[in-house]
Amino acid sequence: MPQEFKTKLKEKKQLTPDTWALTFDLGAQTLVFQMGQFVMLKILLHEKKGFMVNEEKKQLQYRSYSIASSAAEKNFIELIVKKTADGFVSRYLTEIMDIGNELSIMGPYGNFILPENPPYESIIFIAAGSGVAPCLCMMRTINTRALPIYLHLLFSNKTEADIIARKEIESLCADNLLLSYDFTLTRADDSWQGLKGRIHSEMLTPRLSNKKRTAFYLCGVPAMVNEANALLENMGVSPNDIKQEIYN
Repeated sequence: MPQEFKTKLKEKKQLTPDTWALTFDLGAQTLVFQMGQFVMLKILLHEKKGFMVNEEKKQLQYRSYSIASSAAEKNFIELIVKKTADGFVSRYLTEIMDIGNELSIMGPYGNFILPENPPYESIIFIAAGSGVAPCLCMMRTINTRALPIYLHLLFSNKTEADIIARKEIESLCADNLLLSYDFTLTRADDSWQGLKGRIHSEMLTPRLSNKKRTAFYLCGVPAMVNEANALLENMGVSPNDIKQEIYN
């Protein structure tokens, strides 16, 4: 059941030129959630460091973010925040908030869930940009709790510099044979040796040839999720085996 928690910003780490990992300390409180769920931030904006609250905007703002930290962690959560050109709240969270600042977190919410005993033999997670956040939660939890879940991440980004948590994903997959990944870049330079271009059927076909019952988790902006969903259905994947989370 969703609850409201008072939290403090514990750590702020830049992952890419426009993306940060924010860790919030829950103190003695415990947030119990399932892999893939999200929380709602209740943020009271303060005018500092040159940041002003526009007259057209409310000082109290609410924003939803998928939980990226392992479900095994109960007293803190990590969120992935992408700063956008017109996102004054994302700018506040990534640039203006200081370590120790407080806000409220409400949750957990959402049905974009990977059960610890799923009715599938394998999972393919298709993500773009910050849509990788719930997959990080899943990979971390599978690894920490030694869950017998096969998960493959197909992660699309514009450039190599945009790959969120690249080193951790590579490390998790190197240490755990149940986890694997492919990175694909839509604006790759000549030095890139991995997959290139938008996600297409040839990237998925090798993962469908093992006859295992597979679930597909799609997460990212509407265009990517809708395109991936149409691609999977054209490949004969049942809509019942496709789960999606859209970031607006």
